[in-house]
Amino acid sequence: VVAGVVFGKDGALYGTTYQGGANDDCGIIFRVNTDGTGYQILHQFSTNAVAGAAVDAANPAAVLCVGADGTLYGTARGGGSTLNWPYTLGAIFKLNPGGSNYAIIHSFDFSIYDVETPLAFGNDGLLYGTASYGGLFSLSANGSGFTNIYSFTAPGGGTALPSGLTLGPDGAFYGTTYYGGNTNATYQNGMGTVSRLNPDGTD
Repeated sequence: VVAGVVFGKDGALYGTTYQGGANDDCGIIFRVNTDGTGYQILHQFSTNAVAGAAVDAANPAAVLCVGADGTLYGTARGGGSTLNWPYTLGAIFKLNPGGSNYAIIHSFDFSIYDVETPLAFGNDGLLYGTASYGGLFSLSANGSGFTNIYSFTAPGGGTALPSGLTLGPDGAFYGTTYYGGNTNATYQNGMGTVSRLNPDGTD
């Protein structure tokens, strides 16, 4: 287990594993009660990568995000319909707390990929997230309207490797970056920052 767990609207804990499951170590989504009873595997990820096909997600590395209606949303580093042989570029998925209606709602491409961070809902009802290659993005809960809002860059080129997002009371998102900020001879790409961004990408 790489990511943590979240409480669902039913009071149970939900989480993912990066590996394991019955399909080539692609990971699972699970549910368990707070006393350890009622453990269930809700979904077993599987890639079977074929370029252009709507394949499954694989290897989720981030905690799940819970919608107001209880729907669970998540990101995965692998899977999706974009193939960079022999690898895939990841996807965003959703499912109901009981495991039904699992669906891939977005497949990452070469403009934004390598997502290891969780999604967060903004005050506008959209889902927001960050990618190691790309930056801040948003999309609706049904997967439509995917938009690359802001690209993080580190001094000397490359990405700032942003963390996940925290929604502030002012409606802005806050997070940290692995690179950027102050530099020295040892840390030429920066020693990291605490960042603030509005949902439209302005600071």
